[in-house]
Amino acid sequence: ALPIWLRFEQGKQLGFVAQELKGVLPEVVTQDAEGYYSIAYSKVIPVLVEAVKDQQKAITSKDAELQELKARLEKLEQFLVAKNGGGK
Repeated sequence: ALPIWLRFEQGKQLGFVAQELKGVLPEVVTQDAEGYYSIAYSKVIPVLVEAVKDQQKAITSKDAELQELKARLEKLEQFLVAKNGGGK
């Protein structure tokens, strides 16, 4: 039988695969003398929060770039319409 700390609740479990996470964040994964891995989830949270912040900055930047490009396109379309005599 598994030790009490290795028994899981019934149903679907959510989490990370420690061996995979070890390749990305080795400081949050430990391995005991019997070879069992564990994850310090509290150490993962700050990393995830910073990643979300970085993504939000990238999204905001791309959104601003998109708005600028839309404005330029609208000006070009207006120019072409005016140059071609109002589209007639």
